[in-house]
Amino acid sequence: MTATYELGLRTLSAVLKLISDSVEVYERAISEQTLQASADGVSPSEVKNDEWIRKFIWLISELVSVVIIKSVSEAIGVADLEKAYSATLQNVGQSNATRLIDVSLRLDHSGEVPIALIEKLHKELSRSPFADKILKDLIQYHFAMFDTDRRVRQRVIAVFRLPKGTSVPDTATWLQLKPE
Repeated sequence: MTATYELGLRTLSAVLKLISDSVEVYERAISEQTLQASADGVSPSEVKNDEWIRKFIWLISELVSVVIIKSVSEAIGVADLEKAYSATLQNVGQSNATRLIDVSLRLDHSGEVPIALIEKLHKELSRSPFADKILKDLIQYHFAMFDTDRRVRQRVIAVFRLPKGTSVPDTATWLQLKPE
């Protein structure tokens, strides 16, 4: 179990570093494209690629992170292994990534939504908008895959202070949340 955690963490780290390192390459290419557009008579206000490329890279990083975390969760998970999960988490060490894998395991295999853990993790991740967004994605994934009681969904929505009247967190709602 520890080896699976560590392999997932190394994979996640390598992929996110690769994406992070490529940001400058994309920004440089877009700057060159913007300069060329300007030389061709296109006004700079019409070319707003920097913000778009950052959002795109954020989204790609987010998707890759969720896929890797879910892969580790599926590779490890069996509902009877809660003590083993805790012991493995202790062995591997606590980080945002390991705690996200842990909550994914519990969502996928415990048969219930660990609301107290979600509340605690959301508070702890408040200084890391990316990790907090991954937490929201994992919960959204759970809601899409498993039938979840409406009251449980409402309690989770309340944790993230979503707008009143939101019955099921959807992608549009999650994407509109801003880091605090």
